[in-house]
Amino acid sequence: MSNNYPVLSLSQKQMDQLSKVRVFAIDLDGTLLTSEKIVSEPTKRAIKRARQYGIQIVLCTGRALQGVAALLKELDLEQPGDIVITYNGGLIQATDTGKVLSHSPMTYGELKQIIELAKDIQLPLVALDPNEGYQFDTAPGKQSLYPSLMPIFNYPTRQLSDFDETHLFSKALLCYNVEELDEAIKQIDAKIYEQFNLFKSRPVLLEVMPKGVDKGVAISSLARVTNRQLNEIAAIGDEANDLPMIKIAGVPIAMGNAIPELKRMSQIETFSNDQHGVAAVLNTLLDILEENI
Repeated sequence: MSNNYPVLSLSQKQMDQLSKVRVFAIDLDGTLLTSEKIVSEPTKRAIKRARQYGIQIVLCTGRALQGVAALLKELDLEQPGDIVITYNGGLIQATDTGKVLSHSPMTYGELKQIIELAKDIQLPLVALDPNEGYQFDTAPGKQSLYPSLMPIFNYPTRQLSDFDETHLFSKALLCYNVEELDEAIKQIDAKIYEQFNLFKSRPVLLEVMPKGVDKGVAISSLARVTNRQLNEIAAIGDEANDLPMIKIAGVPIAMGNAIPELKRMSQIETFSNDQHGVAAVLNTLLDILEENI
């Protein structure tokens, strides 16, 4: 602790790398949020302090904009110029207006393939677009757990034929009890993995994204949208779905509670999410900047 707030002890090389950062892409669960799913007071203060120095804070999540709206409001990240990365990199939006700045959608034809997959492995399917979530009756008698995990949409039940063939979706979700989900995953043909990006973001949740869409692609888009170089962008994460952004960000940062692979790929390791790890990184940068004033 320094000045009554958490900071990191870094090498000169690490401080030099961190000092260039002007944009932070921050994962939510296991990173920004504590185990109690809240933002700690030290982290709130660090974010406020960072914004006073012109540091841009960009939340990076698998959720829809509606799923992080309350958090954006709590952190005062709804001002003109603020942006958010949603759908695991599939969508970048302005937080004040919802304007889409970058979208890597799933097409009607691609969702049709995933619907057939869900029928084959007998799991209920949910698909999302930027405005709504839809349930598809791919496994009669089985109910997706996703609407209860993320109760931000109405989740009407639809047939694919209800949509125009030009309709664009954001991602598809297979959310069911972990034992049956894991058994079903074993049945997925390798060709599906060649055509789509599949990953588990929770024990009960398998996400399906268009091929090439992940948080790493989002970091590249973020650099373009913010007119920043990659060495001015830091990414902070903890789980496997954060690995793509850790690989591409100029300054990759691992939480103390991160998986081993992510720690190996990072330049800096901070404290855990329950020890104000995000706050420590931000405060360390800001202390460096203050020393150079």
